Amino acid sequence: EKFLTAELRKNIVKNIKDIAKKESDQDINIHTKPEENVSSNDTTITDTDSLASIEEKIILLLLNYGAYEIDAEIPDENGNIICQSIRLDQYIFNDFTEEGLSFQQPLFQKIFEEYAVIAEKSSDQDDIKKAFVNHEDAEIQQFALEHLMKEEIEISPEWQRRFEVSTDHVNNSNYKLNEEVYKSVLMFKYRFIEQFLDFLMSEIKKNPAENILDNLLKKCDILNKRKAELGKLMDMVIAK
Repeated sequence: EKFLTAELRKNIVKNIKDIAKKESDQDINIHTKPEENVSSNDTTITDTDSLASIEEKIILLLLNYGAYEIDAEIPDENGNIICQSIRLDQYIFNDFTEEGLSFQQPLFQKIFEEYAVIAEKSSDQDDIKKAFVNHEDAEIQQFALEHLMKEEIEISPEWQRRFEVSTDHVNNSNYKLNEEVYKSVLMFKYRFIEQFLDFLMSEIKKNPAENILDNLLKKCDILNKRKAELGKLMDMVIAK
């Protein structure tokens, strides 16, 4: 797909609004307490990987490279994983839509939703950048003016150390872009889950009724397991 599909754009806001309802309606048959769940792996995560900083990184990837193609592992119509070229923005929007994810920073969520509208009618990445730099929303315009000056994607020393991207391939822009997108989305999901777990634990500390407590514990169990899965995926990046 050359541009973001119209149907995907229409579904973005709806999926985001549905996430809370889907969580509360989910029928789960697990009864272990959160402290009994499998813990995450030993992947070191620093303050530089805060949810806000990861959200900003993803937004900047969209604004700078959204129309670029990356090589992504995605399921085909039979459920088999294949490597396929896809636009960076389409990959991120597909992933966020499928998992019901949204940005916690209001500005980033606003840019994310606006990006879908702008990208659909833009011919290339320069058009997308120009639209944001000249955006009628002052807050969006200010962010674009402050962050759309750098031409090359930067990989922090911490990312290089943890994911061992200081290799012979690091000078390959396509390789760098693929790795940065993949790692950033994984880390976003990891931090997103952590934040939701914090919320659930705060609710548990309020000593709710037994039926409510049981439901909270079930959700904690599922989220802890998902968090562990994401940790393993990040370790797989290290092993590459």
